[in-house]
Amino acid sequence: MYAKDLMLGNLVKSNNPGYRPNEVGKLLYVTKIDSENDSIGCFVYEDLPFAIIFGQYTKFIEPIPLKKKFF
Repeated sequence: MYAKDLMLGNLVKSNNPGYRPNEVGKLLYVTKIDSENDSIGCFVYEDLPFAIIFGQYTKFIEPIPLKKKFF
């Protein structure tokens, strides 16, 4: 995933066991996009209202798969 593919407010999954092992698989809320360094500013969505914003390289995030629901 690349920073240019994201928009502010997107939800993505974390996958960085070396730097942030407690956040692996959790939803991250995108608050800043830095295309030059291919990184984002984000926070763990479930930590609201006490979330701390941190930086994450986009090579350590994954898109959330969308599934089609049939009624």
